Amino acid sequence: MKRLYDFFIRVFTTQSSSQTHSYTYKKTKGNPFTNHDEEGNPLPPWVNFPKISPFDFFYREAGEFWMYSVWNPFWEKMGKEEQIAYLDKWDAPEIWRDWYSEEWQSFLHNDAYN
Repeated sequence: MKRLYDFFIRVFTTQSSSQTHSYTYKKTKGNPFTNHDEEGNPLPPWVNFPKISPFDFFYREAGEFWMYSVWNPFWEKMGKEEQIAYLDKWDAPEIWRDWYSEEWQSFLHNDAYN
């Protein structure tokens, strides 16, 4: 429960989830539907949309279609170990790591994780 509390504190006290990545904003500018890494995988949301946190309303408006048609199918086909390796590879910000933690996902999707 403390981890969930810390997560909310970070969400409400931080402005952005952006970090420095090998893919700069200039490289990812353009169409997020066609931005892929060297293996053909979609870029993670914190790289494709560097100034948008997981709680931003963007993912319920303009970004929702991208999340459901590009990112979620890619993310959900990976196993837990692959997901952790992917987060490490792309140096996921703490807020995004917490967003994809089992505790938070079970809180959001209680029926799917029981």
